[in-house]
Amino acid sequence: MGENGTHEDPTEEAMEQATKSRFPSPEDSASPALQVLGGDGHRLSGVSSGIEPLDQRMGGLEPGGVYLFAGTPSPAKLVAAIQFLRAGESDGGRSVLLTSSDADGIQQVSRAWGSDLGPAWREGRLELLAFREDFEMRALRSADPKDVLEELELLVPQDVTRIAVDPGAMFLQGGVRTLLGRSFLDWARQHPATACITMSVDSAESLPSSAEWLVHSTTGVFLIDRRPDGLYQVRIDRAVPGHPGDEDTITLQ
Repeated sequence: MGENGTHEDPTEEAMEQATKSRFPSPEDSASPALQVLGGDGHRLSGVSSGIEPLDQRMGGLEPGGVYLFAGTPSPAKLVAAIQFLRAGESDGGRSVLLTSSDADGIQQVSRAWGSDLGPAWREGRLELLAFREDFEMRALRSADPKDVLEELELLVPQDVTRIAVDPGAMFLQGGVRTLLGRSFLDWARQHPATACITMSVDSAESLPSSAEWLVHSTTGVFLIDRRPDGLYQVRIDRAVPGHPGDEDTITLQ
């Protein structure tokens, strides 16, 4: 009963409590798993994304699939890529992170968010590859985009089980780089590893029209957005096959 003797809706009360909860800072993030708010999940049948509520809703990622995590500029996409790589430790396989950051920076971020990649890197189970400062210029000047991927082919052997790319803009953004992007996605689809690619967009409501081709060129597109109450939500693009009856939005804390 409410203060005025009226009955309160338990669902509304639960939602009110959820919106009052503080979004955890890196300092108090003790676990890489994110909490799902409401809803029944599916049993994990594929590759773990490293984000528990996403796995609960979808049953995991398709082995060998290529997934895009897009959203406005924030740490969320990199954290998602780090959790994806950390989840691979239970697979017993090798992982690769292609990034514009240095090794120390990646390890600091991973430790801050409770998904320390340092041990896997030191033990040789995780390879950190960095974009050269002149990567974009070399890519744009290349007569054949496949030439740009030759070094990547040599550095990422077939026994690698997970590949993460942050930022994926080096390959995917801009009309000038579309040919390079298509060549990169062809390479990623042919590689047996499951791949997670991040990309910044102006709005997390949908991909810009110049990037809509990515919906049909990847296995799944996830749009990450932070709500005014501090919670994050992930929208699954409905052009990508999913479980029947799923909601379009997964809310994360």
